Amino acid sequence: MKKRVLYTIMALALVLSIAIPIRAPIMAQTTNSLTMTLSVSPGTANSKGALHYVVTLTNWNVPGANPAEVNIDFYPPGPTGQQDEYGPVVSLDTSRVIAVGETVVYNWNGDGGAEARPGLRVVLESIPLDEGLTAVWARSVYDGEYLHEPRYEADEIDNIEANVIWPDTRVSIDASATTVVSGASVSLTVTEENTGDVDLTDPYVEIWKNGTLLSTLAAPPDSGDAGDPGVLNVGETWSWTINSGPITSTTTFVALGFGTDPLNNEVSYDEGYLGERDEETVTVTEVEPADLGDFVWDDLNRNGIQDPNEPGIEGVTVRLLDCDTSAVLATNTTDGFGLYLFADLTPGDYKVQFVLPEGDWVFSLQNADAQGIGGELNSDADPVTGITECVTLGEGEDKRFVDAGMYQPAPATLGDFVWDDLNRNGIQDAGEPGIEGVTVRLLDCDTNAVLATNTTDADGLYLFADLTPGDYKVQFVLPEGDWVFSLQNADGQGIAGEFNSDADPVTGITECVTLAEGDVKLFVDAGMYETDLYRICGYKYEAETDPLKGLGGWTIILHKWDEDTSDWVQVGSQTTAADGSYCFTGLEQGEYRVMETLKFRWDKVYPVDPDYQVTLPNGEEASYDFYNTYTPPDITVGWDGHSVNKVAVLAPWIVLMAGMIGSAVLFVRRRQAQN
Repeated sequence: MKKRVLYTIMALALVLSIAIPIRAPIMAQTTNSLTMTLSVSPGTANSKGALHYVVTLTNWNVPGANPAEVNIDFYPPGPTGQQDEYGPVVSLDTSRVIAVGETVVYNWNGDGGAEARPGLRVVLESIPLDEGLTAVWARSVYDGEYLHEPRYEADEIDNIEANVIWPDTRVSIDASATTVVSGASVSLTVTEENTGDVDLTDPYVEIWKNGTLLSTLAAPPDSGDAGDPGVLNVGETWSWTINSGPITSTTTFVALGFGTDPLNNEVSYDEGYLGERDEETVTVTEVEPADLGDFVWDDLNRNGIQDPNEPGIEGVTVRLLDCDTSAVLATNTTDGFGLYLFADLTPGDYKVQFVLPEGDWVFSLQNADAQGIGGELNSDADPVTGITECVTLGEGEDKRFVDAGMYQPAPATLGDFVWDDLNRNGIQDAGEPGIEGVTVRLLDCDTNAVLATNTTDADGLYLFADLTPGDYKVQFVLPEGDWVFSLQNADGQGIAGEFNSDADPVTGITECVTLAEGDVKLFVDAGMYETDLYRICGYKYEAETDPLKGLGGWTIILHKWDEDTSDWVQVGSQTTAADGSYCFTGLEQGEYRVMETLKFRWDKVYPVDPDYQVTLPNGEEASYDFYNTYTPPDITVGWDGHSVNKVAVLAPWIVLMAGMIGSAVLFVRRRQAQN
């Protein structure tokens, strides 16, 4: 019987060991006799800013410990094995005795000490002298290796790497010429590069001219801002080009770079440490200046040659450009005779740019007499850019043969007709009316930019008049309602066909049409017609909810009966919106089937059939709704990631053990009663 009691107790212990977790005992921690720790704040600092260091010494069990020195040493980033310190050794006040169990905190602000550098290691050095504590040299760690080995083993030392950002910029300034005549100007190309390790906001460059601020260059630059707009990203280089203004004596231009780092500190030029300066000196020389100019005329006969009685054009803008960079060096306008002149120029290479006046002016043919830039009667301007070839000016030269012819071409006209293609054959048949109020756009042939907009009149006609000769496209916009475009180019005559539809059935855009001077092309048409289109819509609901809850994210599939294959063909698929809605639009007449894709643990409630079968047109617009219910999973008992209901598992065992214990107690009492 005693064995039965013993077995009962052992079984009870086994059950309790399963149900009740056992905590491991907490072990006492051992300590060194004197320990030191080092911390640094802020967590991130600018490389120009100061760091605050905190040294904590705790005396665990040394009676009357008095460390003679507590120093902070600084080591710069560098290759493994670097031995040189960076900055001063900072000695903290350690005059007081630290009693057993006492902790002393020493604070030191890094102002005036070692500058913060990326990768800087700050190492704590202690030389305690009392109670047999041995002297210790500082040691630092770089790439996981000790740079300074301790002379003796220490109780404990500490080291820390400061988290330092390194914002920096590099600027440059270059002049288009470094030797000019008095009064001339040069083009200044300025760059600012982010050479640090953090992005800079609000970047800008100051340009100083002989100690006076000439210009402040900020976002957006002329080029280089390819990353975050207005932010000088790491490795990014911004560039600007400006004019120096008149130079009358030897002049030094200085560029200073600026920006703001993530800690809101301004990165600025400061003796070359943060930010960087660059300078360029331009010298005024005693050389005989040169002149460049001549004539802009109205080329009435469009032949590119200055013929008698062809007048000059007043008020045309003419720019003098640097031959290499195309930077604008000077600007002039033609006088009442069409003449212009750039005088007192530094000998060198130049280009000239002519700017077309307002209106429908175009440049004449370039170099019509094949005499090149030196021809006195031809037009030197490129017909697209208005820029000439380079002209070299020697000392004292006067070159007045750089001319430009231009003219106003006779306007062209483009248009015609938008009609209701009743029989949908893409051909303008007798009795098919025009459509009023259709929007028609004139587009650039290359870019599709909208140049003009018109609407059709009561007869379906439109017209774009007074057009500059060139290449155009036309875009027709479908009216409101169920309109579609007719077949394009049904008669095979192309864009010039007078009775076909030229609009692309999808975009409504035609092919390009070339208009020569004085052309009248009235054959760009568009046919369109109204279709009989329908829709099938509905909702997906969770049944037995009040109010009904829409189910979003469910797939609804649409099939159509195909007479050719005698089978259902999928013609659409939609995902229900957040409110459970779906809608198939633009459907033609025919037989359709709408069905849902069931999800795991969801059951269909309605419709009873697998799908809805809909015949269009059906004379009404019904809502084809789906209702479903969700069946939650049963309580799972098990392992391998499944949930465990401990009560359900242990309850039978607890009842069994309680019965066994009760039986054992009853047995003991009976034996005692017998004795």
